[in-house]
Amino acid sequence: MGKLLAEYTKDSARVTRGSDTLRENCTAAKLITELFSTSIGPDGMAKILLEDNGEFEITRDAEIISKQVNPVHPVAKILMEAGQAVRSEVGDGFISTVLFAGLLIEKAWKLVHIGLHPSLIATGYKQALDHSLKTIESSSMLLDSSDHEVLIKLAERCLNTKIPFSWARHLAPITVEALLSTTSNDSGRIRVRRELVKIEGRSGGSVEDSLLVKGVLLHKKGVDRLMPKIISDARIAFVQSMMSIKRPDMFTKLMLSNPTQMSEFYKWRWSILEEFLQPVFYSGANVLLCGGDIAEELRKPLANRGILAVRNVAPEDMKILREATGGELVLTPRELHAGALGYCSKVVQRVVAAHDEWLFFEGCRNSRLSIFIRGPGDFIVDEIKRAVATAIKMLETILSDRRLVPGNGVIEYIIAREVRKLALNTPSKTQLVLLAFAEALEDLPLFVVANSGGDTLTAKSSMRSKMIEENGSALTKYSKLVYGSFVPEPSLVKIQILKSAVEAAATILRIDHMIIQPPKPIEKKDPIPAPVKAVRKGKI
Repeated sequence: MGKLLAEYTKDSARVTRGSDTLRENCTAAKLITELFSTSIGPDGMAKILLEDNGEFEITRDAEIISKQVNPVHPVAKILMEAGQAVRSEVGDGFISTVLFAGLLIEKAWKLVHIGLHPSLIATGYKQALDHSLKTIESSSMLLDSSDHEVLIKLAERCLNTKIPFSWARHLAPITVEALLSTTSNDSGRIRVRRELVKIEGRSGGSVEDSLLVKGVLLHKKGVDRLMPKIISDARIAFVQSMMSIKRPDMFTKLMLSNPTQMSEFYKWRWSILEEFLQPVFYSGANVLLCGGDIAEELRKPLANRGILAVRNVAPEDMKILREATGGELVLTPRELHAGALGYCSKVVQRVVAAHDEWLFFEGCRNSRLSIFIRGPGDFIVDEIKRAVATAIKMLETILSDRRLVPGNGVIEYIIAREVRKLALNTPSKTQLVLLAFAEALEDLPLFVVANSGGDTLTAKSSMRSKMIEENGSALTKYSKLVYGSFVPEPSLVKIQILKSAVEAAATILRIDHMIIQPPKPIEKKDPIPAPVKAVRKGKI
């Protein structure tokens, strides 16, 4: 059949089918699982990503690792895309999704060897998934959004999977407080705007030096050194366009017939530039943020008026500052008026490290907090910034959904217990699939145990016996869930992990043919252009 199919495909196309295709796909899934299995959990191992030019990066962030690895095999891409989808949706769960999908494929390969069809296995996984989602619903509890201690525990757990525990413990309360400064209650529903949390960083200190700034940070300084470094009762103008005369796109000449016209030219030029200044002076602004350049001739007059002017401010920074200070963005200075100005109690230009100057907007009209990350190196600062951004996304998911389940592998074992009950009431081959699904769920938390140096068999048997002893009754008490031996986790994260992993595994199991096309031949480009050929042939 394979030879017959090859006759109807392109020349030199390689075709695999049946068990050969499944074996290759399972092998690819196993290799990807082994790559990420050592990075999960608080004690996960880091990867060093070395480039040809000698540059390197040390990270435990699965998303960064997957981008650098850039797998070619389609199965590896499917698993990584499933993990990326979960992380984009709920902020966490990349590695757990990849590992669980890999476990399901590994269990499916063993079931195929004893005679089960891949389609039957995929259908059984979908049935187990539906039952798992019901179990999560029944085991979930609502979070009290005013209980900041729970949010700090959740943020600390999320950060600890990417950075050391001492750093996570220092940054967790900072992250929670910064995010809560952007929340609002909309008819009983908590609305979170995480895009307003500004995360900045600068190397040159310890991670424990990272701090929460009550205001907004801007990595800029005044355009003139004579401008004031501290502005009290700041009235801030936001101008989008540049405050200078735009240079022509092509070379131009200015022809003067006599020397007196030179002074007239400069007077005319200044009259144009002065039109940028007058609206700023009349509006009463003492801080000017411009999205473009500010002409050099305008800097001294602005400094003489005690105005702190900043040029080339990014649109994202403009948005955050406008939200914080209540200002209005205008296209040109002519549109400025007193009502368009933002307000904060103080703007301070500070030297952070090695003459690196920053602007601190403190006491804003709308309370906003920023996170300022420090670290001994740029790559550490970047790693922590990514970890904090991930934790903020995860906290946003928690505050919007508010459902929590027991962590530390407890919810996985609760689901596995319920799936086993379902399997024992299923008198068909699907029973084996359901039992395999339950076993994969129990194996998922064991990666964390292995990375911390624990005994996986002891942990597995201990958790199983604990489920029988407590019978789940202790898990229904919120106080024990939060302050007892269990650590809570977001229900929505678990739901998305299960859904994406099962969908990826079912997709891979339903592949029975792989047709690999030969590489396309490189077309040699004719060095003689077509018009030249036409002229030579007398057609033009």
